[in-house]
Amino acid sequence: MSLSASFSEKFLYKIIHLIQQDSDFSGILQTIAEQTRNFLAVDRVKIYQFSEDGSGQVIAESIFKHRLPSLLGLHFPASDIPTQTREEWLAKRQSVMIDVSTQRKSFHQSDGSQVSPSVNSADLSHSRYIPVDPCHIQYLLAMGVLSSVSLPIFYQDALWGLIAIHHSQPRRFSGQELESLELLSQEVTLVIAQSILTAQVRHQSYQESILAHISDLLGQSSPTAEMWQQVLQISLESLKADGAQLYLAKDFTGGTSQFYQVGLQPAIAFLESHPLWKSLIKGNYPEKSVEIEDDSDGLMQKSNRENAFLSHYAIADPLLIPLRPAFADSPIQSLLVIPIGHSQWMGCLILFRQAQEYQTSWAGKNAQDLRNTFPRQSFEAWIEIQRQVPHWCSQELKLGQAIATHLYTILTQQFLTALIHHQTAYDSLTQLPNWIIFNQRLTLALLEMVHLAKIVGVLVISLDRFKRVNENLGHEAGNSLLKQVASRLQNTLGFYAPYHPLLSRWHGDVFILLLTNLNNTRELEEVSQNLLDSFQELFQVENQSLYLTASIGISLAPYDGEIPKSLVKYAEAALAQAKYQGKNTYQFYHSPMTTQPMNRFSLETDLRRALAQDEFLIYYQPQINLKNGQLVGLEALLRWYHPQLGLVSPIDFIPLAEETGLIIDIGRWVLRTACSDYQLWQNQQDFTLILSVNLSIRQFQHPGLTQDIFQIIEETGMNPNKLELEITESWMMQDVQGAIAILERLNKTGIRIAIDDFGTGYSSLGKLKYLPINTLKIDKSFIDDLLHQGTNLTIIECIINLSKGLNLNVIAEGIETQEQLEKLQILGCDLGQGYWISPPIPSDEIMTFLASHQRKTPKKADFCLP
Repeated sequence: MSLSASFSEKFLYKIIHLIQQDSDFSGILQTIAEQTRNFLAVDRVKIYQFSEDGSGQVIAESIFKHRLPSLLGLHFPASDIPTQTREEWLAKRQSVMIDVSTQRKSFHQSDGSQVSPSVNSADLSHSRYIPVDPCHIQYLLAMGVLSSVSLPIFYQDALWGLIAIHHSQPRRFSGQELESLELLSQEVTLVIAQSILTAQVRHQSYQESILAHISDLLGQSSPTAEMWQQVLQISLESLKADGAQLYLAKDFTGGTSQFYQVGLQPAIAFLESHPLWKSLIKGNYPEKSVEIEDDSDGLMQKSNRENAFLSHYAIADPLLIPLRPAFADSPIQSLLVIPIGHSQWMGCLILFRQAQEYQTSWAGKNAQDLRNTFPRQSFEAWIEIQRQVPHWCSQELKLGQAIATHLYTILTQQFLTALIHHQTAYDSLTQLPNWIIFNQRLTLALLEMVHLAKIVGVLVISLDRFKRVNENLGHEAGNSLLKQVASRLQNTLGFYAPYHPLLSRWHGDVFILLLTNLNNTRELEEVSQNLLDSFQELFQVENQSLYLTASIGISLAPYDGEIPKSLVKYAEAALAQAKYQGKNTYQFYHSPMTTQPMNRFSLETDLRRALAQDEFLIYYQPQINLKNGQLVGLEALLRWYHPQLGLVSPIDFIPLAEETGLIIDIGRWVLRTACSDYQLWQNQQDFTLILSVNLSIRQFQHPGLTQDIFQIIEETGMNPNKLELEITESWMMQDVQGAIAILERLNKTGIRIAIDDFGTGYSSLGKLKYLPINTLKIDKSFIDDLLHQGTNLTIIECIINLSKGLNLNVIAEGIETQEQLEKLQILGCDLGQGYWISPPIPSDEIMTFLASHQRKTPKKADFCLP
């Protein structure tokens, strides 16, 4: 080994050792600059970092006896190192050496070779050195530099900065020295990575301390207004904002909405009355929002109500023109809206920033020279003072969303606590938590899963052949058996407290179980098998010993998804597979259960068999008066429980049934069964509800329709005044005269008529007023987009006004959020139905439902039915 090679090796080892001893990023870079200058015996070594706009700053420097002036801390404009030069460094990854005295430069690659770039002049095409641009020569001379080496520093495939070597005398650099500098550049890359990792750990620790502080404040069951005000103050300070607002939606147990503010504020009265602001705080943004990503700038343009809306210059933002008056008399210039919500909206956190004064020290005052031929002659510090709005960096945006998510978790926990103390949150038969509590706990578990790195399991447990118990021993015996099953399952789950089990009665003879804090599927297998084993002991019902088994379907988060509805759906698909495999077993979900296409011919065969084998079910969805929450009706909804496929969507089998004509027999069965159910309930408990049943296009085209309807009414004893038949708007408009004739025959007997999916067809107002109809139903597609200001809202308003003008009832279907319900109340809609009010209920649970609803005193905000 040569002396120079040995010296280079010692230099690099010393650098590595110093890096290991120091964790301060600036200190390490300064040490590298000093050791490099000593190693090369040059006048200056500087480390230069690029900014996003191409400008840069000297962040570390070592000079020898002031032979060259210090540039430490000074900024250089992007024009000093043009875009083309930066792109060449990134593409070719080579260092550049310049000899000012000869006005030549050469390039050095990491393999040790010296190369020249291709040039247009033929006589230079094979030269080792090529001329340097005269402007660059003047630039270096103005700095007092006669020899220089510039080495690029890369981080994650981007040009991060440069190591610049300057000497005030002509100097050649050996290949060994250049190789050492190349290795040094790689060491700097490691230092950068270490620094960024340290900063991330420090930020994570800071974020956790902020969230812990908020948890301490809100840990009580009923936080006070003062506590929420403190939370807002913490948010403002930690996110370096100048003003903040906190909106909290009224909860689902009758509480009122809350609003808090701190620091700089716009004209609040103007904002709160403006539709655009109301839309913003509800998470319905214009075509610009940001999603927090792990990319370099942390911003991604994407609209989503769970993401943040960011406007760096709120006053000038064209998306916010209608809101400008609110900011006109305020110094606020930047706006950040972060929703507090996951599966439902609970509020939002809003932050404001004003312009700040910034001071930048430039290396000389740069004159605008578009031709770049006259470099500045002085690099003395020139101070520029500007007023700018601080941009929200990716870490601040992530912290903001972490705070919002944390608040959502706390609010959900508090809501869940309130529900647990609310009698309607429990199944009246088994006293198990109902679907509302289960959904909230599942939502909360999915949020916590991300932080705890654990698995969440959803298990749907169905009793095998339970229907025979009801048929042979009666419903009282069936109810007694369900209570015993619930108790036995609970006792078994008592051994699995670490998994925080939550057992709920889902519907009929089906239970649903939530398990959290799981590490692997073996734990789920153990729980499932022990639950099945608990059925080996006989059940005692009315002095009889009964043997019963169960089947279990399982879905896992995050592997099968992180959306509550999807996890339940997948668990039900797995349950269907478990029953197909012979029952008394458990089955994990796998994607082919729901993704494999249905064979049309086999489905048609199965559809023909379904009626004979009693595979169809009817669920009933409650309809309420939106003014007072009073139950007014039930809509019969057809379901098909396929023995192999599980629950088949009506979207898949109804069109096929209509095409094959099977819908005639199926429709006749639905109407007869619904009327029979109604009469059974009527005999047990007197009520005045309307029963709604859908009629398909094919049924209306069947010549024996009215005769079938009248015969079913007579056979079941159904009161025709309590029956409402729903027809689609599009079919009715195809043959108005024929429709009027049929509807008048039905109407004369007292049967009510509703137009389903109204607004999706092409009704003529002139013809509509002659139709013997009682109700217009607003299609769910309009309700889905109700909260956005636009065409759908206008259509809904028109339908409501039209119904009032024609003295008709109007009902909105597909209400799935509190916000939709409140908007419909404001618009004056009479009636409503949807999952937010109540999901469809199995027929064998209707009596229990009616009894619990009758005991309940309706309140203005009490629209979530038990």
